[in-house]
Amino acid sequence: MLDQAALAADSGDGPVRNRLFDLLMGRFDAMKPHRAGLAALLRSLPSDPATALALSCGTRRSMRWMLQAAGVSTVGLRGELRVRGLVGVWIWAMRAFARDQTEDLAPTMAALDKALSRANAAAAWLAGERAVTASGDESMADEAAGEEG
Repeated sequence: MLDQAALAADSGDGPVRNRLFDLLMGRFDAMKPHRAGLAALLRSLPSDPATALALSCGTRRSMRWMLQAAGVSTVGLRGELRVRGLVGVWIWAMRAFARDQTEDLAPTMAALDKALSRANAAAAWLAGERAVTASGDESMADEAAGEEG
């Protein structure tokens, strides 16, 4: 359900980072009506390893689909690192979503933006590259996560 909502809203245009932002925010928008239940589920995870494992597997699969929808390869070791990186981004933003009581999800968007920036910087560092940020500063690679090599 969440993946379908996110993928249906994908425009297919723009830089990888922007597409990932839009795809993940599409998931958060689809989750808004279920926010209370999701918060309860997240609180129960430390005491329910079976549910945590099932949720972990589903999250990895979903993040792989989000990367593929954004045009990022998920093949091989680099692809697996990208999936794991996006899972980290998702978890960071999910924590913000669980606390976010606003209708426009501004705190969640800010957390997602920050997490994507950090992941982008890490991808650039791993690739040994420097690129231009949205503000024009050289510090991270916007497309590094999308390159296969």
